[in-house]
Amino acid sequence: MKLSAIFCFMLSFLLVCTLTSSNATVRSNFTLATYNLTVTATTGGTITVPSLSPIAVEQDVATTITASANTGYYFVNWIVSAGAASIADANALSTTATLTSGDATVQANFTINTYIITPSVVGSGSITPSTPQTVDYGTDKQFTFSADIGHHFDSL
Repeated sequence: MKLSAIFCFMLSFLLVCTLTSSNATVRSNFTLATYNLTVTATTGGTITVPSLSPIAVEQDVATTITASANTGYYFVNWIVSAGAASIADANALSTTATLTSGDATVQANFTINTYIITPSVVGSGSITPSTPQTVDYGTDKQFTFSADIGHHFDSL
């Protein structure tokens, strides 16, 4: 029976081994680095995947991220707001984020829906304001109607 003797020590990231008799095997085990992915949303939306944030993810492994717009808002895009990451499709509600070198934060951006109200008058009278008005979802815009002399308001 042949016995191997080996003496090893770590010096920073260098493993130094000295054989004292016969051949030996030195095996090193490596695992992917793990980082924290934080997923946030601006006003007007929520994050549905992942359900908790931050989450631990492995470096260079794609992680699914999904956002959902609230009523009256629409999804704009994903951005990397901190750290180093790539986003597979920044314009998709559901896509993947891949961390490349440490913790990172990705953000889903939302914008409120806007609408144009175009006032018009049929008959003799006026409406103020008389020009098209842009309004945000859920907000009110006041208009004043005035009938000319000899006329009355009929309907909207």
